Amino acid sequence: MTRRVAVLGASGGVGARVARLLAAQPRTDLRLGVRRPEAMPVPASADGRVEVVAVDARDDIALSRFCAGVDVVVACAGPSWSLLDRVARAAAAAGAASVDPAGDDAVRASLSRSLVSGCAVLSAGRLPGLSGLALRCAAGGRRPGVRRSVLVHAGGCDRFTWAGASDFLAALTGGHGEPNAMWRGGRAVSGALSPRREAVVPFFDGVVTALPFLGNETARVAGAEGLDEVAWYNVFGARVASYLSRVASLPRDALADDTVVEGLLEAAALDAFGRTPHHTFTFEVRDAGEKVRVLVLRGDGANELTAAVAAATTEAVLAGAVPDGVHFAAEVLDPEAVLTELVRRRMASVVDVSGDSAQSELVEEGAL
Repeated sequence: MTRRVAVLGASGGVGARVARLLAAQPRTDLRLGVRRPEAMPVPASADGRVEVVAVDARDDIALSRFCAGVDVVVACAGPSWSLLDRVARAAAAAGAASVDPAGDDAVRASLSRSLVSGCAVLSAGRLPGLSGLALRCAAGGRRPGVRRSVLVHAGGCDRFTWAGASDFLAALTGGHGEPNAMWRGGRAVSGALSPRREAVVPFFDGVVTALPFLGNETARVAGAEGLDEVAWYNVFGARVASYLSRVASLPRDALADDTVVEGLLEAAALDAFGRTPHHTFTFEVRDAGEKVRVLVLRGDGANELTAAVAAATTEAVLAGAVPDGVHFAAEVLDPEAVLTELVRRRMASVVDVSGDSAQSELVEEGAL
């Protein structure tokens, strides 16, 4: 039976990669939505059919037409903060499910009020998305009565797309989590952590800046997995960290200014100059007996990892593995299945470390 998938924003950094991954799947017809169809390279597909159409995500009529007659719509157009739940609502009105690599609590709240039937999966990207799945995998499931603390470092070396930079800056204004907070005893504790500047972090290259941030996804996973403590640090290069410190106090309207977005693009490009794009997550898990387990996930660039999770989510929806309703990817996908697929595609390596600290000798490469 042929599956029909529409990818909106298919010429972008994430959308083009999602299209390639889905085009390689058997019996899959693709509808690729772009602003300039003549400039869109069509991905090779041995088993499916690819249609490229012009569509503007902000044109209600064009968007409705784009969503008609497909099984799943993947929303890769951006910036996502300006589109919110527009694509998911259009997909639902057309009788299609939707997958959004972005989308957080505000989008879920809005969709939960308007979605009468059907399926919508949000936060199906690298962070949030892969970040929550990897945290679930590291936690190893609920263990009632066992106190566990997790120290996380997440970051890498990569350039931003314009939409990605705009979304990142928008997240600084609140609603996605809380800086300097951590999860402790079943709740968020404000001001519990301080930034670590000019730090050396195991498994990260060189001197970095580690900024504590308790994201909404991290808090949800920590509560669901029964974790006693989670301290999460986002790791940045020197130029990006310095730039963020200068703009963090700006109001949201100012952060959306083209000049501010360009500044972040330039800072990230300078940090990444001459280096291969990569992203790393490290999860150091300690139980009450001080037994340590460290899960290290190191993958390709942000766009590659985001696209891989979005494609895996789409496959899960097509397979009927996701029930109707509005969900976050980290809550409904099988974390080990997603990480195993990333390893199989050579898009990431996963190392499970047993020892006294995060600097233990690496063992069991590729194991979960």
